[in-house]
Amino acid sequence: MIKSVVQDRVLAFLGVGLLAMLACASYYYALKAEADFLHTDTNAQSPDFIAGNITITSFETDGSAKSKTFAKRAISYADGRRYADMPRYATIAPQAPQTRARADKGTSTDGGQSVFFEGNVVITREADKERAAMRMTTPNAWAYPDENRMSTEAPVKVVQGRDTITGVGMRLDIVERTVQILKDVHTVSQSVATK
Repeated sequence: MIKSVVQDRVLAFLGVGLLAMLACASYYYALKAEADFLHTDTNAQSPDFIAGNITITSFETDGSAKSKTFAKRAISYADGRRYADMPRYATIAPQAPQTRARADKGTSTDGGQSVFFEGNVVITREADKERAAMRMTTPNAWAYPDENRMSTEAPVKVVQGRDTITGVGMRLDIVERTVQILKDVHTVSQSVATK
C-alpha cells in the first residue's frame, strides 16, 4: 500500500512537472514570436494600403466638409508618398460655386500637402451671379488642397463663357476665384454687349 501511494505521488509530481515545462515553453515561444515581429524591419517599398474607388473628405476646423477627393485606385506609403489613378477633386463649400479638377494620374510626396496632377488635367468652376462657368485644360498642374490653390508652368487654355484665354503658366485661387495666366497670354473675347 505504501508503495502504491508513493507511486501515485511520484506520477502526480511528474505530471505537474511536465505540465509546468509545457506552459513555460509555450510562454517562451509566444514572447519570442512577438519580439521577432516587433523587430522586423518594414520594407519602405511596400505600401501601407492600396484602395480602389476611394473617397476622402477634408474638413474645416469647425467640422464642416471642405472638399472631396476621389480616385479609381490609390496607393499610400509610410513615408508620405501617395499615387492615384484617375484622381478627381471637388470643393463642397455651400456658399461658393464648386471647383473641380481631374487628371489621369496624381502624385504626392508630402502626405497630400501638394498633389501633382498629370495627364489631361481639366479644372472647372461653376458659374455664379458675376461670372460664367470656367473650364481650364493643361497637361499638368500642382494642387495645394489646404491652401485652396492650384498652379502650373505648362501651357493652359481657359474658356469662360464665350471668351478663350491661352498662355503659359497659371495661378488659380479657389477662394478668391481668380486666375492669373503668367506669360504668352492671348485672349479671344466673343462676349456680346447687352443693351
